[in-house]
Amino acid sequence: MVPVDEILELKGLKFPGGSMKVEHWENWLLTDCTGSAQLPSNIVHPIALFHIPIQGVGTSIAELFALGQVEGAGSVGLEGYDWEYFSLLHEDVEYRFEGQVIEVEASPKQIRRSF
Repeated sequence: MVPVDEILELKGLKFPGGSMKVEHWENWLLTDCTGSAQLPSNIVHPIALFHIPIQGVGTSIAELFALGQVEGAGSVGLEGYDWEYFSLLHEDVEYRFEGQVIEVEASPKQIRRSF
């Protein structure tokens, strides 16, 4: 079992951040996987909002698992995101990303982490 204090110390951890864009081929494949039609005007499908921000802040799902010191499927969950989008995302446009761990909660039975 991971000491609770080690997990609680993650609060406030800032990810490196960075910039990235969604290429046309990636958006096409993501949209196709949902079974929906391609969106007009090179609009990025909302399904990309799950993994693009994680990559954009300079981390990965594997690294999030390592931070939480967990192993295996079902051992950790990302409770949610708090993203601010001021307009639709479009293909081939460079976007800037920032991120940090904003909340970590511990209970006697389990430790819950929010990234």
